[in-house]
Amino acid sequence: MASQSDLEFFLLSCMSAEALVQQAGVRAGIPAAKFEGIRQDILARSHEFLALRISGYIERLGRPVRVTGGGCGPSKVSVFALTIWPEYELAVSEGPGGVPESLEFQRRADRPCAIDWMKQAIGDLLPWSCTASEILAHWGPPISDERWDLRRFVALRDLEGKTHLLTFDLGLFQSS
Repeated sequence: MASQSDLEFFLLSCMSAEALVQQAGVRAGIPAAKFEGIRQDILARSHEFLALRISGYIERLGRPVRVTGGGCGPSKVSVFALTIWPEYELAVSEGPGGVPESLEFQRRADRPCAIDWMKQAIGDLLPWSCTASEILAHWGPPISDERWDLRRFVALRDLEGKTHLLTFDLGLFQSS
C-alpha cells in the first residue's frame, strides 16, 4: 500500500521541471542523496498508482475538500488537498465504477495567482506558477492542443505573433 507521501511523490515524479522536482522532494523530507533512488522505486511501482480507484485516492489523500457533479450530469469530480503543492488541489474526475478519467491540478480558491497577466510574457512564465486553465483564460484558445498520458502540449501565439509551445503535467505549467 502506498502512503499519502508516496502518492504525492508519484505525482511529483511525473513532472518534467526537474530542478523543481528535486527541490520539492527535499522540502517534503526526502534526503537529496537518496532522491533519485526513491524516485526510481516510485516510478517502478507506477502501475500501483495508475490502477487506483477513487477510494484509493481517499485512502491516501484523505477526504476530498469538495465533490462536484455526478448523477445524470457531468462526471463526479473529487478535489483533494496536497502537501507538496499547498497552493494547488488535485481534481480527480471519476468515471464508471470509481475509475479516474483524468487528474488535474487546480489553484486553491484561497491562493490567488500572483502573476500580473498585463505584464507577463509567455516566454517568461516560471514552472509551477500557473495552470493550463489560467493561461488559456488569459491568452485565449491555443493554436494546437495535444495530450499524451498525463502531459499536455499547448501552442499559443503571443502579441508579437511568436509561437510558444507550453508543456503542462497534470495541468500544471512546466515549461515553454
